[in-house]
Amino acid sequence: MEHRVVITGMGAVSPIGGNVKEIWQNCKAGFCGIAPFQNPESDDIPVSLVGEVDNRIPEEKLEKRDIRFASRATSFARIAAKEALADANLSEGTFDPERMGVMISSSIGGGEVLDKGISNNQIGPFFVPGSAVHSPSAMVAMDAGAHGINLAPVSACAGGANAIGEAYLRIRFGMEDVMIAGGADSALSRNVIKGFAAMRALYTGDDVSRSSIPFDAERRGFVPGEGAAVLVLESLEHALQRGAHIYAEIAGYGYSNDANHQTAPREDGRYAAIAMKRAMQDANISPDRITHINAHGTGTRLNDQAECLAIKEAFGEDYRKPYVTSIKSMTGHMLSASAALEAVVSVKTLEEGFIVPTIHLKSQDEKCDVNLVQNEGIAVKTDYVMSNSFGFGGFNAVLIFTKK
Repeated sequence: MEHRVVITGMGAVSPIGGNVKEIWQNCKAGFCGIAPFQNPESDDIPVSLVGEVDNRIPEEKLEKRDIRFASRATSFARIAAKEALADANLSEGTFDPERMGVMISSSIGGGEVLDKGISNNQIGPFFVPGSAVHSPSAMVAMDAGAHGINLAPVSACAGGANAIGEAYLRIRFGMEDVMIAGGADSALSRNVIKGFAAMRALYTGDDVSRSSIPFDAERRGFVPGEGAAVLVLESLEHALQRGAHIYAEIAGYGYSNDANHQTAPREDGRYAAIAMKRAMQDANISPDRITHINAHGTGTRLNDQAECLAIKEAFGEDYRKPYVTSIKSMTGHMLSASAALEAVVSVKTLEEGFIVPTIHLKSQDEKCDVNLVQNEGIAVKTDYVMSNSFGFGGFNAVLIFTKK
């Protein structure tokens, strides 16, 4: 027996807000969270602008000890998961903890923990768990008392979407009743930024309005960011039995791999298109049912062009019908956390019938001639929303959400 899978709780922390309500309001307003880096130890890095989470957010929501001995990614994951669980109103006695699982993806883990420990020669007992990519998922499970499966899927910047998609499959096929799923990352450690810069993937200027500009002809790389987003998924039966509020349903999940290059996407977008097609096949819908695509849209030349070619391949003659947005124009690139946050924004888009803009667009790349929502959001009735997430190594993950 297969089960329908619904979303009953959401939590997030990002450069544009410390909770889902604040993030959504700022997305609708086209607020940009990219700003000069506030880290006092950042003088030797080649970028000046980042998408940084206000330090007051973890300080207000976690104990000092928890922050001190954990990575920023882990702190962000715990904050987002606590919000999502409270939002879902999951309390003791309303679920079986042995049938609740966790999947929180992180592509970098505790990069800043590695930086500090190695540069200062301070390798203490919290060095390994503090820097490990599995720590966000492990700590969220401890906070929630979840005794089902716990995995930290790693698929670069697609990780948050893969975590949600794989959690969806676990519930769909009856292996869990409830899953806590999402992504958490901080790309703001010194050596991570230096590594991305060495690859010539980053914007290195100092003009916020020209920094993260997906699909713009003048784009010059992505802006590193940080944060987390978490969804609570349940089988429809479980959610109805306990009278939960249901935001949306996961209608489809598609995935593929370019198997092409360590960092660059396949230029023709072929396998990204296959992931989109698989998601639509899983949802049992035709392309004309998709109202909106929350794009991966990093602001790098190759990625944006490949994604647009993939949209054309997947949607055929209807490729200009769905409205397209990249919220990385506001947040920067939060790595695996971006994929999860874009899922949250996709659900809010369905709930409110409002598509948020891609901000700071001046001149749309003629090779990216999709139907971009530029600079101001629009109110549109939405039936199905697609969220695209792609990552270094050729990882492609696509989610489709609909109203229950």
